[in-house]
Amino acid sequence: MWICYFFNPNITAYLPLKFGFAVILFLTSLLVYVL
Repeated sequence: MWICYFFNPNITAYLPLKFGFAVILFLTSLLVYVL
């Protein structure tokens, strides 16, 4: 399944965006948990 994602040009272009969004979401939830 991951191979299809990595070898698909359209999805590969959005991987950094999805990763960045996941990091931002994680940091936000972490801040909410701390506060």
